[in-house]
Amino acid sequence: MTSDLLDPSSLFVTEEFSVVKARVAGKSTLVRGGAAGPEIYLKRITQRSWLKSLRGRFAGRAYRSSVSREWLALNRLQELGICAPRPLMMAEESRFGLVRRACLLTEALPQADNLEELVLAGLPSARKERIAIGVAEVLVRMHEGGINHRDFYLGHLRVDADDRIQVLDLDRADLREPVPMRWRVKDLAALDFSTPRRTVGVFERLRFLCRYARATSLDARALAIAVTEKSSSIRAHAERKIARGDANIHINE
Repeated sequence: MTSDLLDPSSLFVTEEFSVVKARVAGKSTLVRGGAAGPEIYLKRITQRSWLKSLRGRFAGRAYRSSVSREWLALNRLQELGICAPRPLMMAEESRFGLVRRACLLTEALPQADNLEELVLAGLPSARKERIAIGVAEVLVRMHEGGINHRDFYLGHLRVDADDRIQVLDLDRADLREPVPMRWRVKDLAALDFSTPRRTVGVFERLRFLCRYARATSLDARALAIAVTEKSSSIRAHAERKIARGDANIHINE
């Protein structure tokens, strides 16, 4: 890392990075690579969130930018020993106590496959079960460790060469100790919704939920009902967005 990046304010203006994603106005993800591939990722937020900030103020809580959320979540994941990008630096600029823009610098993870793409393509039974066990263990450790992802979709997980699970895209994550049942169900339902039905059957889904329930001392039947209902709700919401022409939403059948 060059010396100019040691100054947090330089993250807002550096041109050493190339844009890899900028689908949402005011948000972009950039990367700086080396001979062996990506080395460092930079997330920038330049669109002010005055309304959300003010809502938080009136509700009696501090507003956190998505960069701040991800910074806190990634540090907690490091403490829990869960494979996730290592946070290097975070910077925020505020005006009148409200976040104006923010940046997050993270270290790139070792090369890994997108779990959504792997599952859509189809996996051998033994590997599919091994990965399912790994995902369940990661989610249990996250929830028991006080963190809920709030976007725990299949596409936000990666699998490395040793089938170790990597967790990404934590810009909506919250630290809650303990994580309430509502938010546990939301993470589980997001995973269920994003998992294609044609490659992962009903019994495999139930086995996953039973594994999670046993590890967290929850009632498996009640959990399965709650997750199924929430997953159906997420699907209905996604269908409405697709009908309105939202190109960023898709449903895996």
